[in-house]
Amino acid sequence: MGWFGHSIYDGDMTQTCHIMFVKNSGYKEKFEYEIADCLLNCKTVLTEDMKDCLIKNVNKVLKKMPKFKSKKYFIDEYDAIEWQMLLSLFLDNKLIPPEIIKINGILATEYLMNHHASEFNQPNLRRACLKRFLNKAMNII
Repeated sequence: MGWFGHSIYDGDMTQTCHIMFVKNSGYKEKFEYEIADCLLNCKTVLTEDMKDCLIKNVNKVLKKMPKFKSKKYFIDEYDAIEWQMLLSLFLDNKLIPPEIIKINGILATEYLMNHHASEFNQPNLRRACLKRFLNKAMNII
């Protein structure tokens, strides 16, 4: 039996990554209370001060991101999910991601379309959702 659901937020360690990214950016003010309000069903919408902190300190977040096994391959699916979720956090909040986040997020999503997607109960729906996310990511500046 595979994973249920098919959106980019279904599966393990998705929006949990968003919480980690905001914490890694150095945001501390009332974080535990505010983050619950940011997590919506299909995206994470940050407050303005969280967005500002994320943008200002994106290098702190990037330092803690998983490294690639080689130029095109991730060590495992969880590393790919982290990169995809970092890109999705920027897209959810209508922020233009730094080029490294865009590139690695797109590569991560392409990686997840393969074997990982086949582990879901509805692999075709999962791949379609990932493809929509890819299209959205590729159309940002």
